[in-house]
Amino acid sequence: MKVAVQFFGHLRTFDKCANSVVRHLLSRYDCDVFMHTWSKADHATKTWYQNKRQIRSITEKEIETLKKIYHLKSIIVEEQKITEDNDFVACQHNQGKIKVSSQGMKFMLYSQKKVNELRQKYQKEHQIKYDYVVMIRPDIRLKKDFILEDVDREITVRQDLPARYCAYGISRSKSFPIVGDCASDIIFFGRPRAIDKVVNILNDVDFRKHQQDMWCPEELFYFELEKAGISNFFLNYIQGRDWEIVRPFNAVKIGTHLIRFKIRKDFLRLRFISFLPYTVLSIYTVLFGFFRIEFCIGKPEKD
Repeated sequence: MKVAVQFFGHLRTFDKCANSVVRHLLSRYDCDVFMHTWSKADHATKTWYQNKRQIRSITEKEIETLKKIYHLKSIIVEEQKITEDNDFVACQHNQGKIKVSSQGMKFMLYSQKKVNELRQKYQKEHQIKYDYVVMIRPDIRLKKDFILEDVDREITVRQDLPARYCAYGISRSKSFPIVGDCASDIIFFGRPRAIDKVVNILNDVDFRKHQQDMWCPEELFYFELEKAGISNFFLNYIQGRDWEIVRPFNAVKIGTHLIRFKIRKDFLRLRFISFLPYTVLSIYTVLFGFFRIEFCIGKPEKD
């Protein structure tokens, strides 16, 4: 297969992810690789988590490393110009407690469009026909082969169906079991014509119209594409098992998972190494007939 691989967004932890992408995707097919990224390694706009680290600039050495590792056909590095006109849109899946920057989301969609334009230009100049276009972020580590042959027959027999095929995200919340949408803008692929439509449609999304009804950005993208006749399918390519987002090291966050406590007027819980997937030790007692104390190592049996 002839495949165009299009990296978009901030580089973040690309150095920890690049070899896995080469192994599980680029080495499997005849790939042409394109990239649009930003002059800063991480975002400065607010998203569902707050970025409190100092954001470093991308160096020329890193750009040369990118060209060497990925054998890039073309790359654009731009500066994000954050303006004061930056709306924050509440996500209704958690009753609006989390707000995301509409400008940050537009930056992501713009990056997808710009890298797509790089491929379109190269494709026209060299008269190349691609079987598929894969969109992926640089901070994604692949843990399992990205096997396009598994879906090629199904896609080939319905050539006229414009569709976006997305990786699958897993919810870690016990109280919010719905999964799927949360990875649809991280890894996706399709026929070139379909991807051309996807990036153009999403770049026209007006977040100001969805201040009160946006479940989450991915869900909004999903329905905007559906309205335009683009079908969305989720792959059996699952976050955690087959791929993962590699976050920058955060000593403060690691520390909070090593030792955590919760206290109320009648309850105290001490957790140690709470990121373990199982309970190593759990001790529970009651003082003075009403004050409960729980001490545990590993994941608590009841949260």
